[in-house]
Amino acid sequence: MLLDNMKKHKRWLQLGAFLLATSLISHSAMAAKMRAQCYLLDKDSEAVQGVDIHHPYEIASVSKIFTSFWALSTYGANYRFPTKFYIRPIADGAVDLHIEGSWDPYFNRDQFQYLITQLNALNVTRINNLTFDENFKFVVDSRGMTNRNVPIGHYQLNDPTPQRVLANLKYFTQAISTGYANLRVQAKAIQGISLPATLKMKIGSVRVMTKENFAKETDFIQSSRQMVLESSPLYQILKEMNRNSNNYVANLLFQSLGGAEPFQKFITTALKTEVSEIQFVNGSGDRLDLMGGKSAYNKASCDAIVKTIAEFRASLQQQDMELESVMALAGEDPSAHERSTVSNIYGNEATADALIAKTGTVNPSVTLAGMASTEEGDVYFGIIYGTNGRKADWTSARTQIRRNVMSLFKKFNNKKEIDYDPTRFMVFDKDSHLREVNVSTAETPTMAGPFTDYMMMKNLKRAQSQSMDIIYSDWDTGKLP
Repeated sequence: MLLDNMKKHKRWLQLGAFLLATSLISHSAMAAKMRAQCYLLDKDSEAVQGVDIHHPYEIASVSKIFTSFWALSTYGANYRFPTKFYIRPIADGAVDLHIEGSWDPYFNRDQFQYLITQLNALNVTRINNLTFDENFKFVVDSRGMTNRNVPIGHYQLNDPTPQRVLANLKYFTQAISTGYANLRVQAKAIQGISLPATLKMKIGSVRVMTKENFAKETDFIQSSRQMVLESSPLYQILKEMNRNSNNYVANLLFQSLGGAEPFQKFITTALKTEVSEIQFVNGSGDRLDLMGGKSAYNKASCDAIVKTIAEFRASLQQQDMELESVMALAGEDPSAHERSTVSNIYGNEATADALIAKTGTVNPSVTLAGMASTEEGDVYFGIIYGTNGRKADWTSARTQIRRNVMSLFKKFNNKKEIDYDPTRFMVFDKDSHLREVNVSTAETPTMAGPFTDYMMMKNLKRAQSQSMDIIYSDWDTGKLP
């Protein structure tokens, strides 16, 4: 009996030793490895220093720094996406409405509800027929405030398709007031805007009308009141996108600017660098699915990363802004519920108020890039770790990156805090009023006033000048429903 127990004990010891060895081997196989690391001190005649600085690697969401730089350089920091509306009166309080989109990446439920308040102010309470073109992008919760899967979602270059936007709009129209009470509170607290207590709107049919087909609807266009609703400024959009690393928004910005080919021309010209060091397929850095089960990721060298950050900052400074105006600053978040990925992963006493950065994670890489504010000057940096796509490997990479960042601060005599007060983001602000479009000049100089008999008289005079009768009920018989 004693001998049997000793044999069993021996077998258990052998099994334990085997499991321990297997665990160690597995951990070793998963250990993330540094691929590239570099920095550039923001001083004249300084050169990029580091390891493997010219080899392009997958950079994940650090790509959003490049996308931000391109958008800001093209549009300008205070650019607002203008969504145009053709509003044709049908009867008292009822209209047909066509939306001409501008790829506004944050046109969501909040913005549509704000639009409804503006329409209500014009005495519009019913949309008989709602149409939109292929440039109108609508996701109910594009910020990911209630659905966190939106920012980290996996998107292709044509997302959201017009069919997906149609489905999203139909979903929204079934419960127009959902979340409106919270929107009213936020609008007052953040923007000082007082919204009405309730929304008054019924929406009938919803369908797609391409730009090409709508251009043929001359009667609808000529009999419509043309108005525009603008987004919040671009720099605020970039700040929010980078805060929670919104893939959806980054891809839309990238595609609105033309996509991979014009980006390649822009960035190689801006940096005066080799084309081979930067290879982009989208704006987010997430995986792009290709034909035949293949995929592609954005790649860039560490040298290209830090030079992009330096040029991006210079461009911002020319517009009286800084990196923290468009990127997350560790420890400085809009609210407890709106923490940045930088604060969540790399925020600590040593980095608080001094680390401006963009995080990144995809299967083959975990990355971090940005600027460290130190006592010896500002330091632009990039760090790329190779991983195998497992959570444990990502954790290992982030732990090592955290150490690398701490070492960087120590190398330059520790942090120098940045004076910055965070502000909360909204998709609209005080300057986002629905405005009349001056058709002859394409300007939007005046705020809208209520629909009155003026519009009816305008249409009547137009019809009389064309020697034709105008019968409002006949407006429903054209190509546009």
